[in-house]
Parts: sequence; structure tokens; C-alpha cells
Amino acid sequence: GLSILLRMFAPVLPYITEEMWNRKPVIQTENRSVSSISIHTSSWPHVSEFDAIQAPQSSASFPSVRTILNEVRRQKGEAKVSVRKPVKQITITAPQDIQTGIQLVEQDICAAGMISRMDLKDGEKDIKVEMELAEKI
Repeated sequence: GLSILLRMFAPVLPYITEEMWNRKPVIQTENRSVSSISIHTSSWPHVSEFDAIQAPQSSASFPSVRTILNEVRRQKGEAKVSVRKPVKQITITAPQDIQTGIQLVEQDICAAGMISRMDLKDGEKDIKVEMELAEKI
């Protein structure tokens, strides 16, 4: 989905999308690579690429994702590291009903926060995030 969005926004936001394009891994779709050196020389999204994007199973997960990613960014800021610094693991404490929504978008949370591993624990009412940054490379 990120590759499609970047290519669609490129004509309107050329500098931002080019910067993000150069920081993402090569994306493979339908046996062809859509990655090129510049987003502005990449192909326009093909209609078949949209088939791979699933509609959210629960819109209730959006506020939870926002809370989790904001907390990850806040903790990275407090640690005085880049938001691009990889995270070894996060542990999210949340009520069971919220955990269900979080599980549906676990891959997206990990990709957006550069998180290697995510664990869920039962909690009361508020979402709490414990984070462990990855070691220096």
C-alpha cells in the first residue's frame, strides 16, 4: 500500500515522496519490481496492485494504532534517537477487545514504527507501551 500511495502523491508532493521512496525497501508486486532509483521514473500504480490491499476489518483499530505509534515516537524522542531507529520489541498492555483490533494491523504497526517484535499483554483500560530499542549496528 505504501508504494501505491507514494507513487500517487508524487506529482503533488515531489520532494517528500522522493525522500520516502529512497528509504523504503524494494517492493515486489505481481512478479515485477516497482522500485526504481527515483519515484518519478517508476511506473504509475497498476489497477491489479490495488487488489492486494485489503479493507480494514475493524475501523476501531485506527485510534489504537495512532496511540501506539505516537507513544513509540515519543519514547524515541525522549531517548534522543531518530524516529527511524529500529525497535527490538514493544510490549503493549491493553484490554482484550482492543488487543483484537491491534492484532489485525500488527504488521502495519511494526512496519510504521520499525519494530521487530510486538507482544500483547492483558491490561485495564488504557493502552500502555513498553519499548526496547535495537542495539547499535
